[in-house]
Amino acid sequence: MELSKRIKELRTEKGWSQEVLAERIYVSRQTISNWETEKSYPDVQRPMILSKEMLIL
Repeated sequence: MELSKRIKELRTEKGWSQEVLAERIYVSRQTISNWETEKSYPDVQRPMILSKEMLIL
């Protein structure tokens, strides 16, 4: 599964808005939106932070 789809899937499973996830991993809501729409991708440190918050890796 593509990372963008997995981020959105897990975020919605937890009932989190993009804003909530953004606050938890210290990025903007627009950054989350860009990741989910594949306009940009997380930097190399973000997957580690995402995995701690969302258990995606």
